[in-house]
Amino acid sequence: MKTLSELLSLQNKTAIVTGGAKGIGYGIAYRLAEAGANVVVADIDEPTAQQTAEEFRSNGWSATNFTVDVSDEDQVKSMVDNCTLKYGSIDILVNNAGIYPPAPLAQMTQDQFEKVMHVNLRS
Repeated sequence: MKTLSELLSLQNKTAIVTGGAKGIGYGIAYRLAEAGANVVVADIDEPTAQQTAEEFRSNGWSATNFTVDVSDEDQVKSMVDNCTLKYGSIDILVNNAGIYPPAPLAQMTQDQFEKVMHVNLRS
C-alpha cells in the first residue's frame, strides 16, 4: 500500500491546524505532516501541542506548535504573523478548534455562551 506522501505531496506547503493537538485535529495534522507539509499544531493546550509536534518531528516531519486561544483575535494575528515569518506563507488553514458547551443552552451564563460562540463560530 502506498503512503500518503507517495499519493499526494504537500512539500513546501505550510498548514496551520487549530485544535491540532488531539482528536480530529491531531488526525488532520498527522496526515498533512505525512504528506510533507510544514505543520503548525495550534492549540490552547500547550503541553499536548508540544508533544504532538515533537512526535511528528520524531517521524522526520516538519512540525512546530503554537499556543493560541482562537477566540482571541490578537493571539490569532500573532500566530499568523509568527508562522508567516517562520515559513514564508500559509497555504492550508484548518479551522478545527471547537469546544463543547459546559451546560444546556437554557442553563448557560452569557459569558459561557459567548465563549462557545467565539471559539466555535467566530474563530
